[in-house]
Amino acid sequence: MNRARPWITGAAALGIAALGCGAVSAQNAAEPNPSAVPAGTGVPATVAEPSAATPGTVGNQRSGRVDRAATQRFINQAAEADLAEIAGAHYAIGHSQIPEVKAFAQKMIADHTMANDQLTMIAMRHGYGIPRAPSQEDEASLRRLEQTRGQRFNTDYSQAEQSDHREVISQFRRAAQDPGIEPQVRQFAQQTLPILQDHLHMANQLVAAARGTHKAG
Repeated sequence: MNRARPWITGAAALGIAALGCGAVSAQNAAEPNPSAVPAGTGVPATVAEPSAATPGTVGNQRSGRVDRAATQRFINQAAEADLAEIAGAHYAIGHSQIPEVKAFAQKMIADHTMANDQLTMIAMRHGYGIPRAPSQEDEASLRRLEQTRGQRFNTDYSQAEQSDHREVISQFRRAAQDPGIEPQVRQFAQQTLPILQDHLHMANQLVAAARGTHKAG
């Protein structure tokens, strides 16, 4: 933006010396020294930019520095877990004959679809990638699960859900407590933890029921 400069009028009547003093004074008034601006005058502070000496981090006013690499790792873990849960639950609905297993699977689809949608929006808003498929390890586990039938499937599925949710809860707890994680991603982890803990409780009940069935048989 161009600064408005005062026009000097009546120069002929002032004389050479007065004209020189007036020009110097006008220049000083129009172009103040930035370094001389006193503190507390409303001049905005400079926003910190990413440092080349700290790759994978950016300035953040609320939590110091954001570790983008760590944030991306958590996003990958969370999204891949969501997608694996959804895929396994769809298979469970089609192959289990146990109403409790089917109800649990339906809840997995609803809750993990919602969580993945929320995480996707946050990731895109802050420039992070989002996985579109389960991890290779999860894919292998799903293939093994699909080889089972009947009561064996119910037992294997329940135990897998129990183990998987224990691991995911640990990941979410670490992310929720890590000041280096993107604040909105960290908030997502904090808000999702109670849902995952509820899932684990349900999975524990399924495992106990499956064990009781085996004992009765």
